[in-house]
Order: sequence, then C-alpha cells, then structure tokens
Amino acid sequence: MRAIYRDFRPWLLLLLRRRRRFLLGALLVFVTLIAGLALLGLSGWFITASALAGIALSMGLPARLDVYVPGGGIRFFALARTIARYMERLYNHNTVLTLLADLRYRVFGYLTRFDDARLRGERASDWLSRLTADIDTLDNFYLRLLVPPLVALLGVVVVVLL
Repeated sequence: MRAIYRDFRPWLLLLLRRRRRFLLGALLVFVTLIAGLALLGLSGWFITASALAGIALSMGLPARLDVYVPGGGIRFFALARTIARYMERLYNHNTVLTLLADLRYRVFGYLTRFDDARLRGERASDWLSRLTADIDTLDNFYLRLLVPPLVALLGVVVVVLL
C-alpha cells in the first residue's frame, strides 16, 4: 500500500492544489450517480406497481394506479442525470486539461534551463515520449482511477444509510 501511495504521491499533491475544483467535480459525479440510482429505483417501483395493479385487475379486485406522478419523476431523474453527467464531463475535463496545461508549462520551463550538453545527452524523442507519458497519466489518474471508486464508495454509504 505504501508503494502505491509513494508512486501516486506527486499526482495527489498536484490535485490537492486545486482541491475545491476537484471536490466540486466529484460532487457532480455524485449527483449523477444519485440521479441514476433514483431513476432506477423509481422506474423499478413503477414497473412493479403496474404489474401488481394488472394482476389485481385480472383477479377482479379493484385497483388504482397513478401513472402521472411516477412518470413525471422518471422524466425528472432522467433529465437530471443527463444534465449532471454533461456538466460533470465538461467541468472535470476542463479542470484536468487546465492542470495539464499548467504542468506542461512548468515542465517545459524546467527543460529550457538545461544546457545544450545535457539536452543532447538524450534524444528529443525520448524527452518527448517521457514528458507526454508522465503528464497524460494525470488525465487518466483523476478521471478514471481516483474519482469513480471514491464516489461509488460514497454512494454505497448513502444507499445503506437510506
């Protein structure tokens, strides 16, 4: 566990500099998750209630089912999930791309301080591939590795508490 933390420590320190922005992005992911869960739950309940009302009517029992309120709820949660997902994608990718631009600016500034002998010691393609591979790791780190499990864990805790 320590080795993993040691490997990711530089990236985590970069993320902590813009902690508010990344927390707001994680909140948008959480809103998307909750809207999706609410949509799933409400539509499941609606299908079950419709089936039970149909069974009751087929048995000759009086049954009533309001289709407008749950239908409106399904539309609301579907629209909320779509809008939250769009805003989350837009916001989180903008945040990561801004951080990548800052990081590239800093790294290129650091490389300009090297003298010609140091720069000639390695081929330009080696510098470029190392630079792009290391910096692009940050893109995948936040969007695909860090936020989804944390938000999923928070979602599980919220669902269990409810």
